[in-house]
Amino acid sequence: DVVALTAKHYSSILKALFKDKDYNTFDLDGADIIGDLYDIPLPDESIGTALCFDVLEHLAKPQKAVDEMRRVLKPGGLIIITTPMCWGLHEYPKDYWRVMPQGMEYLLRDWFKELLITRNTEGDTKGHLFVIARKISLEEKLL
Repeated sequence: DVVALTAKHYSSILKALFKDKDYNTFDLDGADIIGDLYDIPLPDESIGTALCFDVLEHLAKPQKAVDEMRRVLKPGGLIIITTPMCWGLHEYPKDYWRVMPQGMEYLLRDWFKELLITRNTEGDTKGHLFVIARKISLEEKLL
């Protein structure tokens, strides 16, 4: 069970990568699940993987969106994020932030462990931050 909370142009590539999974797209329109990242219309702990590619920089409240993704992820579920660190202005519809590695650690604090945060230094995605993190359970959090 994968939900792509990401730009539409990634859909066909991602769907092919997750062909053996229940794969759904999420967006403001034209997707399998319609909604907004501040109030994802899914039950608590209902998905195994959340993909969020090149979206956080367009959100006025990225922490609220990350918290909402945490809410819908199952314990042990993965969140995979890409976001530009240094990229030109690209309004769709707004362009608010550039998140650095320490900022990403902060956004994912408390509920995500086994963080892999890396920066790309070459190619078409030069200047992008790539993140994979596992959501911990309440029991792990209390340890």
